[in-house]
Amino acid sequence: MMYKTAAVHSQEGGKARFWMLDGDKKKPTFDTSLFAVRDSVDKSFIADKVKESTGVALDKMSFRIDGNATGGNKEQLRLAAITYLGFIHSNFDYLPGDIPEETIWNEDFVVKHLDSLGVTAQAFGTDYKENILIFAELVFDDRTEASNDSAKKLLIKEMLRNKGPHYQELVASLRRFETLIEI
Repeated sequence: MMYKTAAVHSQEGGKARFWMLDGDKKKPTFDTSLFAVRDSVDKSFIADKVKESTGVALDKMSFRIDGNATGGNKEQLRLAAITYLGFIHSNFDYLPGDIPEETIWNEDFVVKHLDSLGVTAQAFGTDYKENILIFAELVFDDRTEASNDSAKKLLIKEMLRNKGPHYQELVASLRRFETLIEI
């Protein structure tokens, strides 16, 4: 769905619209300025690159092109697809890790925080959502949405304070986006 929505933004000149997706959504993107001339006019080449970048067939994308009984203006579709490929190459990036919870999870911090509360930490697994719920339960005595959100806020504050690798990756993405904004 997000790839189809981005198709509309790419056609609206949404150059200042940036997308940060979960790391598990990562797909290859292509710098269209590096396409050979013969490739940039080859509709099947472009369709393959859209499919590879999104997992969505070109004819299923939400491009706005002039329509007719034969399925729309093919040249407009090709140009829209090239613009789109350039848009997702420059305006998409991905969170470190597969999911946001993995990005903010810091087991060392959690263990130290629990220890400061006099709570013995258990062994945590690789299900980061579950880990955060366990952390919330140990700190706030429940697994409510509010406690889960509070646990996430603690982890985010620690990530911002610690400035570790995930923080550095996020900052690099945001700085790259910043260079694309026309002032």
